[in-house]
Amino acid sequence: VFTVDTRGSFVLVSGSIARLGFAREDLIARPLFQHVHPDDALMAEAALDDVRRGQPATIDVRMNDASGRTRFLRVSMRPAMDGTTIRGAHGVMTDRTRQHETEEQLRLSQKMEAVGQLAGGVAHDFNNLLCVIGTYTDLALDAVPEADPLHQDLTEIRQASHRAEALTRQLLAF
Repeated sequence: VFTVDTRGSFVLVSGSIARLGFAREDLIARPLFQHVHPDDALMAEAALDDVRRGQPATIDVRMNDASGRTRFLRVSMRPAMDGTTIRGAHGVMTDRTRQHETEEQLRLSQKMEAVGQLAGGVAHDFNNLLCVIGTYTDLALDAVPEADPLHQDLTEIRQASHRAEALTRQLLAF
């Protein structure tokens, strides 16, 4: 929980800021978004401008904690009023880092599942083609005498087909 003045500097910070490694007294009179990731700075400033105009704002930003680790925070603010005059903003920061990491793990897992399904489908179709190649090769071998030079070529095709079938089984197992 925090309060900032119209310039966006901390006036009040709750003790729970220690979870991010900061001491309350180290933040007083410092800018609210001092530790925000540079790519999120414009969005953060725009949200503070909304509050200065009397509108509540909620944003998700990346911020470095005291140790330099990137954290994912949701910052919700509303105007701090003194009668009809806006004196700053009251707000709440919620650390969503664990949730963000869990969502990233889920997205990665879903990508891996999709790749696995694609590989399985390709391997299954390829295996069907190999069965046709193997069957026709066996039929041709039965029709061609062993003395015919073509017989040796057909034997090579059958062996290659068996190796490809084994490779396909490994892919399906993977």
